Amino acid sequence: MHQQADEVGVFAQYLRDLVARLDPGRGWYGVFARRDPVGMRSCLDGVEIPPWD
Repeated sequence: MHQQADEVGVFAQYLRDLVARLDPGRGWYGVFARRDPVGMRSCLDGVEIPPWD
């Protein structure tokens, strides 16, 4: 279980680094950020895994 938590933390950091380079008003990130800001924050914090739909 601890290994999964570490992996989620690494993934969340990668995701934070990625979205820091994106325009929050455009593209997929902008859509998710506007549609579900609380959910997006949960993904960036490593609490949830982003929906890849």
